[in-house]
Amino acid sequence: MHQQSVSVAHSWYLTEHLDRGEACAFLAEVRRILRPGGIVRVAAPDIAHPVKDYLGTGDAASFIEFTHMRLNRSTGLRARTK
Repeated sequence: MHQQSVSVAHSWYLTEHLDRGEACAFLAEVRRILRPGGIVRVAAPDIAHPVKDYLGTGDAASFIEFTHMRLNRSTGLRARTK
């Protein structure tokens, strides 16, 4: 897409599947293609329930797995589909 060519960008339930670097790259691309005054709408799962579970159980591993914040991740589509 061309720079500043989009008036509205929607992302439904995508960002929670990205690591920090991927999320930053995604948002940088949205910013690049968004027209001045454009709208970005991002939907992500409600984190309240997993936080409540973590506070009740203390199971940090499950919480980190839910948020996809683990450190070791495959990179690239081919590595993720194996």
